[in-house]
Amino acid sequence: MSWRGEAGGIEAAKQHHDVIMTPIDYCYFNFYQSTNPKDSIAWGGFLPLSKVYNYNPMPKGLNELDATYIKGIQANLWTEYVTNVKLAEYMLFPRSIAFAEVAWTKQKPGFDHFVKRLVPYLSQLKANDIHYSTQLFDIKIKSKLNDQKNSFQLTASGVASPAVLIYEMSGKPLTTNSPKLTAPLTVTQTATLSIGALFENTVVNELHAEFTINKATTATIIHTTTPDPAYNQSGAEGWCNGIIGSSNRFNDGEWLGYNGKTFETVMQFNKTEALQNVQLNFFQSKGSWVYLPKSVEILSSMDGVNFSLVAKQENFEKAKDGKFTLNIATPVAQAKYLKIIAVPLDKIPAGNAGAGSPAWLFMDEVKVN
Repeated sequence: MSWRGEAGGIEAAKQHHDVIMTPIDYCYFNFYQSTNPKDSIAWGGFLPLSKVYNYNPMPKGLNELDATYIKGIQANLWTEYVTNVKLAEYMLFPRSIAFAEVAWTKQKPGFDHFVKRLVPYLSQLKANDIHYSTQLFDIKIKSKLNDQKNSFQLTASGVASPAVLIYEMSGKPLTTNSPKLTAPLTVTQTATLSIGALFENTVVNELHAEFTINKATTATIIHTTTPDPAYNQSGAEGWCNGIIGSSNRFNDGEWLGYNGKTFETVMQFNKTEALQNVQLNFFQSKGSWVYLPKSVEILSSMDGVNFSLVAKQENFEKAKDGKFTLNIATPVAQAKYLKIIAVPLDKIPAGNAGAGSPAWLFMDEVKVN
């Protein structure tokens, strides 16, 4: 039984032991299945329906004989946050249907095709009083700054026919009469976008995304630390893409994770700027080995070579778990460049989960005013 990842199963198969694959990234149904902040509280990671379906239980690196020892796969639902049968059904369906197809089908026809075949089956679940999740689609929002750097083009994807994308701006709730999203949206100022899928005359997969435009989003990034691949869905510059991450989860695709690595970035403004403050968003979840930084430094420069320290803050030990917003006054009359350095804890303190291991540092949108 290969639990944490695939390495143990691969090694066992090479030694010609029978193996059941159940790697955590694809087989733990106690993980969140939606980026919707209103979704039921779950345990840790993110496992949408599409990711379950796209799992390949035959790992690379096995020859034809070794692969015959992969006998099957297993899904798991740990119940620390599952308090009743209906919630268990919600966590299991329809992900378990996708999982069954992974186990029984060598050549899967693709996720969109699966969703089309799944839709008629949902009425059977409903008829049998099974409380299934409506988070059928993996909606992704992407932003792209225009050439003039004064607005964002927002696009969304991840919804398969017969469902369609719908949206509302300014925080309005979605309804069955909301406009359809058929072309990129232009955002010229800080705003809130509600987006979801209209499916069988019902709004599902509803997401709410906040967008900000400030001096950081319009600056040119000269250098920035690359996040860990596991938490880099929005790209290395996701901390200044205008999209504000979740307030209660660090695995929504917008938070960037750095494992034991110092975050450092240098940005160049389009013109000389007077700076008032810098707002940084961090996340803390000690049980998940995620901690606030040991220290944060802000430096400014006119030439991009010689930097002067503007502000430094440290000692965040008493902060509670969750999103942590740090506002730092930066009284700078003139600056062409700005450097931000966030140093993680060297090691997780004794008495905590992961004690002695490098701490994770998570960052979201940076605002410069």
